[in-house]
Amino acid sequence: MEQPFQIHTDFTSQIKSATNHEDIFGLLDIANQKKIASRLRYLHEITNNDDPEDPPMELLSLMEFSHFFITDGKSLPYPQVGISPHGLLQSEWRSKKGIVVMKFLDDGNARFSGSIMMEDHRQTIQGSGRKKYALISILSFIDQM
Repeated sequence: MEQPFQIHTDFTSQIKSATNHEDIFGLLDIANQKKIASRLRYLHEITNNDDPEDPPMELLSLMEFSHFFITDGKSLPYPQVGISPHGLLQSEWRSKKGIVVMKFLDDGNARFSGSIMMEDHRQTIQGSGRKKYALISILSFIDQM
């Protein structure tokens, strides 16, 4: 009896070899990221209608996003998940004190920015680079929110 997915702990290679969005959503489910997988399925469904105002979800951005949340980002609080006007996935963490945004580029890098109110001044951060660098850069902002 053949299974649609082979369950492995090596999600990195499975994500890299995925050929469609649904395969990646299934991997997120298996990796206990069901809430994120559900949100991504919804976003994929509503942007997969050839409407020029709603660009389709970029598969490479989905791969980078999924890899991040299965590995390095799994300890972060659940983010708000959206799609940029160019079809790139982005995560947002918001509170009354501030906001942090991380956009997943299709080349493996991420753009990030954050703004948080600290006592009597606003502290900001922005940059781009590898996802691990972005995580290190935004982590203190998320922790303070």
